[in-house]
Amino acid sequence: MSTDVPHVAHLLKASRIQRSLRNEGAFFHPSIDVSPIREMGGGYGIVAHEYIPPGTLIVSIPRSSMITALEARKHLTFLSLHRQQLCREDTTDCCGQVIEAELARTELDVLESSSPGSAIIFALLVAAFQCGRLSDSMVGPESDSDQGLADCDSDEPEEGHMGPLFSHTWMREWILSLPARYDNLLELRGDNSGGSPEKWKCEGDAYLQQFLCFRRHREKVLEEQDCVIEEFRTFLSLISTYYSHVSCEASKTRLETFSFTLEQFTWAYNTLMSRAFAYDSMVWAVMPWVDYFNHSTLNNATMRFDKRLNCYVFVTVVPIAKGEQIFLQYGSYTDAELLLWYGFTVTPSLFPSYSNSIDGKARIGAIRMILQPDNTLSGSGDKSVSCLTVRLSEVYATLGHCFSPWAKADGSSPNLKDDCCWLEDLFALYEDATGSKAVSFANSRGGCKAACAAAELAGVLNRKRIIKMPRRIISHDCVVRVRGPSRAMLQVLKHVSDACRNLSGGSCLTPSTVLRAICWAELVCSTDGKICGQHLDALSHIFDFYDEPEHSPSCSAGKMARQVSLDIAYLLYFLSVEATDRELRKYLLHTSP
Repeated sequence: MSTDVPHVAHLLKASRIQRSLRNEGAFFHPSIDVSPIREMGGGYGIVAHEYIPPGTLIVSIPRSSMITALEARKHLTFLSLHRQQLCREDTTDCCGQVIEAELARTELDVLESSSPGSAIIFALLVAAFQCGRLSDSMVGPESDSDQGLADCDSDEPEEGHMGPLFSHTWMREWILSLPARYDNLLELRGDNSGGSPEKWKCEGDAYLQQFLCFRRHREKVLEEQDCVIEEFRTFLSLISTYYSHVSCEASKTRLETFSFTLEQFTWAYNTLMSRAFAYDSMVWAVMPWVDYFNHSTLNNATMRFDKRLNCYVFVTVVPIAKGEQIFLQYGSYTDAELLLWYGFTVTPSLFPSYSNSIDGKARIGAIRMILQPDNTLSGSGDKSVSCLTVRLSEVYATLGHCFSPWAKADGSSPNLKDDCCWLEDLFALYEDATGSKAVSFANSRGGCKAACAAAELAGVLNRKRIIKMPRRIISHDCVVRVRGPSRAMLQVLKHVSDACRNLSGGSCLTPSTVLRAICWAELVCSTDGKICGQHLDALSHIFDFYDEPEHSPSCSAGKMARQVSLDIAYLLYFLSVEATDRELRKYLLHTSP
């Protein structure tokens, strides 16, 4: 019974937030509610407790209840104006006018130069401080208690000196109910924030190697962590401008002397990344309660901002049965991308016979099974598959590996240099990693098709760029998934194969052979040659030379990162070594979106 107490307390908080939103004009369908989700390891989701037909409006949040960049900037500006007022009461008129002019100028420079997302992050962090959310030892709330929430059940706004965001009676309750950590890859950071950028990246990469075996994953994590640090510096600059011209004692507050940490800022950053919704030209909007909607590629509801209603609306797209969870789709992400931004993965829960197996042959068998036609899968004796046939397309999307650069935090494609090509970079690294040993790898165990193909393709690509790769197909969404490649990846395979055949009539690089070569090169470059001898068992020992990570706030993210790395490694091994030519030809017919 005691295990239900945290659930009861959390659900009461969700109910109070919902009531406050209703008072502001929000609508909630009477047949939905927040419920604990067992298969999510203690998380929460929104569940229908009665049948709901498609096309039903289930939630609408008025524009006035949304935290947008405009509202965030108003809140930050209010704090400064409030302190100006205190100073005017404590100084001469002349001094007060000087202070006001200085602050107005610095606010204009800093606030307008910050992105919409940055403004929301800054406001969330300041609001968390105002609520007493932050401490020297942790970012999270006061365990599972209601400490600090005694006044949250009131329907009276508490704006006063707190600022515009606290005109919402749900604000304090919502801030204090947010998770202490998000367990995503942005939090997977060692003690390497000091020193030069070059030293930080070197030490950061060494730290991440114990969790992420793929170089491109580590590079992306370090890139995004660096963005967080730059945002943090901007935030500190913003805070300092509020007080650099203020010397009167009346304006002194704890915020003036409080030392914000990178960990606390990362918490606010992740709050936005994991809970924001796209909102017109403002890019981001944050709303309470609706952040309980979980992700699925097989979403049964959708969302948009309705300009006519001036509300953010959530509508069902298919019939929803009683007891069914209601899902939104965050995007078409692989497990690695979901872990980077949101702190969860999908494959281990939907395909445990693959992810949880310590037997390499069993993993390969599981991949072969998932490549079978749907009617074959539905008759499978494996409950982890046959009982989830309807949702297997989610595994098709998440169990995969993206070779091209990932999207940025706001969802936009990265700006690539004209000479940037992941394929050429990969095989330059492969040639450096193997050198003269490539031939011996190819001859191991009677000849490895993948190593031979990789050696041939490396020779072609490293010969002054004989193959010109069109930017439109190489720049983004080049993904190999468990049941088929993305359209962009298939175009890359065909383009390279055609180009090689035009260069040499005797080339054996068919699209499926090019796929073998690419997957093999990625494995060799990412595992320091541990699998160069074509031994399947070597994959299970990728992380053996690292000690188990010490217990830390990031240990959950670290475990998930290792799981993702192993899942991808076995998939790439299957595609490069274990799959027959016939299986690869069938694989290329199942192009994923």
